[in-house]
Amino acid sequence: MQYESYRKEFLQEFIRNGGFATRAFRAVVDCADTLPANTLRARASDLLNNPITQKNLKAILKRRIESDKRVTMRLLASAGLVEFAVKAWGIADTFALYERKQRENWGEE
Repeated sequence: MQYESYRKEFLQEFIRNGGFATRAFRAVVDCADTLPANTLRARASDLLNNPITQKNLKAILKRRIESDKRVTMRLLASAGLVEFAVKAWGIADTFALYERKQRENWGEE
């Protein structure tokens, strides 16, 4: 249980620091729900041209994190946030390492 609260705090800290688009979104993308590469590229510039979408999706992401739900790639694509998700692979890897370390610390497999 404590592990889950650490995970939530990790993601919320990214949002508080203004990194929701480049960091927290990619960290919670459900990789099993991906879209074709050409679709990702086609939607990549949407957010840059629509700050209202950015604000709305930030609110959606906050609600989903607070209720322990995952944010899927389809949600990102629907609001044009794919470019940020794709650019942040390094952060996703960092988050995966963080999760693995937490499981080791709490004796989970």
